[in-house]
Amino acid sequence: MIRKWIGSTCIVVMLLVVFSAPFIWMLISSLTDNKDLFLSNEMWSLLPERWAWENYVEVFQRIPLLRYLMNSFVIAVMHSVLETLLAAMAAYTMIIVGGRIGRLLFVLLYMAWLIPGTFLVLPRFLVTVFMPYAFPASEFWTEPRIWDVFGQQVNVGGIIGLDSFFALIVPGCFSATAAFLLAAAIRQLPQNLFEMALLDTGSQRLAFRDACLPSIKAPLAVVAFLAFHGSWQSFTWPLLMASSPDMLTAPIGLMTFRDLHQAQWSLVMAGGVILTLPSVLLLFFAHRYVIDRAEVHDNAVVAL
Repeated sequence: MIRKWIGSTCIVVMLLVVFSAPFIWMLISSLTDNKDLFLSNEMWSLLPERWAWENYVEVFQRIPLLRYLMNSFVIAVMHSVLETLLAAMAAYTMIIVGGRIGRLLFVLLYMAWLIPGTFLVLPRFLVTVFMPYAFPASEFWTEPRIWDVFGQQVNVGGIIGLDSFFALIVPGCFSATAAFLLAAAIRQLPQNLFEMALLDTGSQRLAFRDACLPSIKAPLAVVAFLAFHGSWQSFTWPLLMASSPDMLTAPIGLMTFRDLHQAQWSLVMAGGVILTLPSVLLLFFAHRYVIDRAEVHDNAVVAL
């Protein structure tokens, strides 16, 4: 018994070291002066002689990182809300409708799930780019809006098309995987719950809001966290949609800074640490919901 416990502990410690080593190395590099970053040739001399805390201040001075982080935060939050809501509505519809129509919806969703995401990038890009031309006075839709925020002029992009929050948020905000996870969770609920909610409210919309959503808080938290993390770390789609410096997200801004200042790796690492912190903090606060993901995943596999 003791040998098993020691073996399991050693495996856990080894896995923890392996998976945390890149982040620890990035954190140490971000606190090392750039001129001292590659001076040492010894493998184990990782700790710097002087901790360069000013790197975190300098990275905000070199590039408008705060604006990039705000763009990423707004996009990730809105994308998370939309993806979670659409997935919950699709899952609820499949379960409530049932019968042949419900199975048909399930098959269509499954077919959409089989399409690789990379195949959808070009169609989404073309639809987003040409969308303003489907409306009259296209300059109205694409003209950048300037808002006065605390006495400063802030460019918030156009309404639709390139360099707009619509283009950065809405395309790709539906996830078939999230719909399957929520459908499996809803299927585990007693069906008379929805019947009683429908009799009390007289509306499927109210039954969905008052009975369904409060009963699947843990799966909703998992889907919302995964959607937020995926949007926060997204690179390809914002790179295609954002061309104005004011609309860049944090990953794109750090890439631009790296290309312009190739020798400033300590500052790039500092920006990487800052970019990683929101996902870590969100996981820390939502860990009790994320722990239930294994049970939700098992139910989804059974449902499939």
